[in-house]
Amino acid sequence: MVPHKMTDPIFIPVNISPTAEQRLIQAARDRHVVIEANAGAAKTTSLALRIAQALLRGAAPSMILALTYTKPAVRALRQQLQRVGIAADLIDGMHIHTFESFSARLLASIEGQGNRPGSHQAAARACRLEDD
Repeated sequence: MVPHKMTDPIFIPVNISPTAEQRLIQAARDRHVVIEANAGAAKTTSLALRIAQALLRGAAPSMILALTYTKPAVRALRQQLQRVGIAADLIDGMHIHTFESFSARLLASIEGQGNRPGSHQAAARACRLEDD
């Protein structure tokens, strides 16, 4: 992982105290990071911190895509984002879906509406409704 610059602001969560490892994951400047760990190892919290850091650095919520394997994991990530201090309206602006719903909606938009202006926004809204 690329270490953060000393001038980078660091997101400070409101309801948790991140571990040193979580702070490294959160602050890394890499565009993509793979976190492998056992169940219950706080991967969801680490992802929430990383997303919060991206928002602090100026990422638009609509540019954030987080894919999970299950609907309960979608709900868990949304809850963790709130728990660390991200406002509900920002969370609602993100694309947090299961792999299955995102892929199905994306394929449907390509097959049925791919050439229409705004079709990707409609697909994203449909994904959000299916995952909730």
